[in-house]
This record gives sequence, C-alpha cells and structure tokens, in this order.
Amino acid sequence: MRKILPIILLVFNVMICQAHQDFYVTKTYNNLTVRIKTGYEYEEINKLKILGELGQRMLEKANYKGKVLIDFNHYYTGTCEPDFFISYDNGSIKYTWDNSLRPEPVLSSAGLVIRIVSSKLDYKKALELLNYAIENKDYIKKNQDKIKYEQNYCQWSVNSIDTVEIKKILNSNQSKFVSETLKQKVYVADSTWNFGTSYFYQDNSFNFLVRAYNGVPDTVALSVKDIYQVVQIGSGSKIVFDTDSSFYYVGWYGDRVISQRHIVENTKNNYQGFSVKEIGDDMLTIYFSRFATKEEEEKGIADFYYSQTSIYDIKNDKWISDIRRNLIEK
Repeated sequence: MRKILPIILLVFNVMICQAHQDFYVTKTYNNLTVRIKTGYEYEEINKLKILGELGQRMLEKANYKGKVLIDFNHYYTGTCEPDFFISYDNGSIKYTWDNSLRPEPVLSSAGLVIRIVSSKLDYKKALELLNYAIENKDYIKKNQDKIKYEQNYCQWSVNSIDTVEIKKILNSNQSKFVSETLKQKVYVADSTWNFGTSYFYQDNSFNFLVRAYNGVPDTVALSVKDIYQVVQIGSGSKIVFDTDSSFYYVGWYGDRVISQRHIVENTKNNYQGFSVKEIGDDMLTIYFSRFATKEEEEKGIADFYYSQTSIYDIKNDKWISDIRRNLIEK
C-alpha cells in the first residue's frame, strides 16, 4: 500500500519484506531549480537534467534573473491525467494528511514555481508554462490562491492560479520561443565524455550516440520518442528500454551499433523497472518482479508475487524471454 510522505510500498517476496520510500532529486542551473520526486531509478531523473538545461537557456534569453522552481511529482504506478500549478512563492508544500508537518521551502526566497504531477515529463508543456510565468509574474502574484489537491497519491495545499486557466494555456498554440528552445541539442553526458554511448535530446527525440576511440565517426544509432530506463553495459554500451516492455542494445559489437527491438513479456504493473546483469560470454540477464495478477494465481503461475528472468545474447542478438517457464514447457 502506498502512503503519502513518507510514501511506503510494502513489497513481499516469499519471506522477505522490504519497505520502499519515495525520494527527491534536485538540480540547480544558476537561478533555476528543478526537482523530481519518484520511487525508483527511472530515466526521468536524467531527463530532468535536459529540462534544467532547456529551462535555463530560456531564462537567459528572456533575461529573467529571478528564482524559478520546476517541481515534478512523478506518478510512476501507472498513468494519470497530468495536473499543473503555477505560483509565486518559496516552493513549499503543506501536507494535508498531517497538520503537524511544517512546510519546508525549496527556494531560499520567493520565485516562480511550476509544479507538475504526471507519469511522464513533458518538456513542451513544462517550457510553455515557464514561458507564461516569465511573462506574467505580476498577474500570478496577484491572482494565486490556496488550492487543496488530494489525488494521484498527493495530499497537498499549495498556491496556484486557476488550474482551468493553466489548461487553456497548454491548449493554445505553441509559442515560437518554446519551439526554438526545443530544437536545441542537449547532451545528458558531461563535457568529459569521449567514448561509448550517450544520448542527446533534440526536437522531441532522444538520440543515442555511439563514439569510439579509433577514429570512427560518431554514429547516431537510435532515435526514440521516449525512454523508460537506461542501463550501462561494460564501458561502452547500453541497454535502452524505450518503453516498460521493450529494449535495444546500443553500442559497437563488430560492425553493428544497434540490436533489434526486443519485447519483454508480462510486464504489466511492473513499477520497479528492470535489473540487468552481465553473466559472461556476452550474455545478460534481465529480471523484474511485481505482484501477481489474480489470473496468474488461479493458474498456479505465481503465488502472490511474480518474477521473471530472461536472457539476452549480445553476440547473436537473440532474446529468450522468461527462462524458467520456457524450461518448464520443454
């Protein structure tokens, strides 16, 4: 069961009981602070860096010197209708489930606050709201009010202008300023990266770049619209999950820089991501676990908890899904 601050998900696996708690990651780019609250090491954390870079470029071009917070509450146990809030304050949240908790400021002094509750980090929407806030700071300060928000695992009292008005802003035509910003290239790796694989974001695509020491030109091996999880393999390759049920192997292997797209079965309601391990001989295991479905329990496939291990053969680009059940069937 998942609760609010601390948010605890009790996961029972055979006789092991683990407590899970959400956590924050905060990054600062000059006068812009970006923050995410999430539950596991999703790629949304690295995507936050891209939002920070793009947002800071917008602030510099607009010559906006005041403090800004973009606060992303990651709804990771499925999908939800996104909600947005805009205010001018220190970014604190009053948690309505416990009046004894004192709101803690995120900013050292008042600034523009864009708060997002969503299962996906949408750069376009975040930057549209940032653009609006920059241009309408006085209006926001004058018209914000306390809003009680109790859904999507949140129990908050926060400042915001009318949320209906915010949705109208997002439904209007994209501003030229935001369009120009999204066309810019932002790398996830820092400037010291010189070998292996990394990716950059540009114009609504995540582009995986393969770089070698041997003078071979950089190769864009893969372009995808979204990323669920990225796992480093060795010094120069990555497993890239473009969804919660599919992946590519990206990196030089002979004259190949990208694998086929492989499908991972039975992943519905897997919220913890994947554990990827190297087992030698250019082979990987990919493991996940989740609560069993009623149908799986009735058929004797799993008792309360479902786990699955699959094997990927890098050399031959072969994928054997669900090893245990494949062995049982044979």
